[in-house]
Amino acid sequence: MTGNEVRITIEGLRIGGNTPRDQRSLILVHPPQHDLLEGFSSGLIALASHVTNVLPEVAIRLLDLGSERRDMLETRIKECIAAMTGHLFVGITTTTASYQAGIDVAAIFKALAPDSIVILGGHHASSQDDVILTNHRNTIDFVIRGEGEVALEELLRSFPYIKSVPNLSYRRGIDAITRNDDAPLLDQEALNRISVTFRGWGLRSAPGKFDHATYVSARGCPLKCAFCSVANQRVRYKSVDAVIRDLRVLVCEMGYQSVAIEDNFFAHSPSRTIELCEAIAELQREVTFRWDCQTRVESCQHEGVIVAMERAGCEAIYLGVESLDPELLLYLNKTRHPGNYLILLRDKVVPRLLRSQLECYINLQLGIPGEAGQHRQNTLRLLEQLGQQAEACGKVITVFPQLHVVYPGTAHFHLAQIEGRYGPNGHSIFEEFTRWESQRQPILRWLGEHFAHGTGGIPEGILNSDSLKRGRFNEDIDAIVEVINYLNAMANTPGISVFQYGRYLTGSRDNRGESITEAHT
Repeated sequence: MTGNEVRITIEGLRIGGNTPRDQRSLILVHPPQHDLLEGFSSGLIALASHVTNVLPEVAIRLLDLGSERRDMLETRIKECIAAMTGHLFVGITTTTASYQAGIDVAAIFKALAPDSIVILGGHHASSQDDVILTNHRNTIDFVIRGEGEVALEELLRSFPYIKSVPNLSYRRGIDAITRNDDAPLLDQEALNRISVTFRGWGLRSAPGKFDHATYVSARGCPLKCAFCSVANQRVRYKSVDAVIRDLRVLVCEMGYQSVAIEDNFFAHSPSRTIELCEAIAELQREVTFRWDCQTRVESCQHEGVIVAMERAGCEAIYLGVESLDPELLLYLNKTRHPGNYLILLRDKVVPRLLRSQLECYINLQLGIPGEAGQHRQNTLRLLEQLGQQAEACGKVITVFPQLHVVYPGTAHFHLAQIEGRYGPNGHSIFEEFTRWESQRQPILRWLGEHFAHGTGGIPEGILNSDSLKRGRFNEDIDAIVEVINYLNAMANTPGISVFQYGRYLTGSRDNRGESITEAHT
């Protein structure tokens, strides 16, 4: 047989059932997040909602293992499997930080249900599909790249005929990795149909970060920051009516009083932002709730954006500034004109925020490769000026520190491979690094307590570069001490507060283990 109806026999995979119409069930898994920030993956809820809309006959269950003890994983998974009927599909979402936990969970599923079809998705899996499929032959059957809704729908509908399933990567034969064509990105109509909740979800993790329910009103980002894997992608919005419907569900039906709008680039379109804020302001007349968002400096230069947000009850804006040094801004590819960028931040955007009722939050990266004393002095000097502005307004600017790390699928990762900075590990470095890091307590805990995005990616700025080229991972203690001193200098700047992540780590409120902040002090 030829064409799209070819049935692919995959090495090591026992295919259950005879036709694509067999009863099938789907478990979507949020893997353990030990020492990572709390928060259930909203992407899994979107997947469950989409599949239910198009394939209502598929039984779906969300399995939240985010805060589960390691010695209870097998019991929880066994209970979940027992509740399902038909041919079992298991979708596990992965970030780089939770990748090893995802692989461990996949292995348990395969041990308990050998005929199950195990699929890995998420940002890490999308750009490491070949590495994952090569290194985990007995555990992972498929990788779904990019947006997963259409791919998962087609896989459930067509399996075992998989040649036409978009975004799907799989083994064919002994060594070959096949990547099917990319799926079209979801348009507004499809995004509008995705619900913010899912029946019977029974989540144990927090619904989002920092006691806020996570909500995504748009996908994509057209910019090309070198440290980000979501780049050069068209922004697609939910309609304003759909966003208001979703917010009403979150606040009125589910009872959340605080919402974090986690679009990659909120306020990308000033006109859409103002229209949305006017609709949110109208909703606030029915029910009061708080919300925040993350956006770029440039999006706040439009005169009406901050005013509209303030009227709509926005409590804070996270500005993805990343650095206050011109040279490092160029390295991060944050802007082509760092001087103008920093003037806009200092002279227009921050003063507007400080005069408003909104809180001003600034994301800054520390430990950037090549970061030297002059770079840090430039940042602290400008931060001092911003702090003086805040004090003059009787306010405080909160810095959210992020340790600079290199993730797969980013321009920085591509450049590192070209330059040979990862030596013999090369493209496969995350297999070894994430395994090594997962065993490095108390360092992992220290990273989680002090930095967002501190784990999973390669923290080149605090690793010995010569060892890295030889395929080994050794902390550069001097570099770590410099980062700690830099962080302390920020915290001691008048008018500036440095956010503490420790109390928002998974399990931190259950007193499971003592804080080990002093790992390298």
